[in-house]
Amino acid sequence: MDDNKGMLFAFDSQGYVTFWMKDTLFPLDMLFIDQNGFVQHMAQNAQPCGNKADKDCPKISSEKPVKFVLEINASTIAKLGIRVGDKATWM
Repeated sequence: MDDNKGMLFAFDSQGYVTFWMKDTLFPLDMLFIDQNGFVQHMAQNAQPCGNKADKDCPKISSEKPVKFVLEINASTIAKLGIRVGDKATWM
C-alpha cells in the first residue's frame, strides 16, 4: 500500500468489532476509532495469516465500541507517534 494511504471501514452503528488478517498480503497497523473520531484502541504490526481457515487466524478486537477502523501500513502508528485518545481527522 502506498504511504499516506489506508483502508477505512465505517460501520452503521458504534459497537465492538473484530478483524483478522486472512488473505492479507502484508502486515498492517489498525486504528479503532469511535463515532467522535477518538482512537480507542490500536493494533500494531498485525501479521497476515495466509489462507488458513478463519478459526485459525488470530482475532484483533476493538476492546471498546467503535464506528471506524483504519488500516494503514505496519509501523505507521509508531512512525507518526499515534496514541490512544488522539483525535482522527480525514478529508
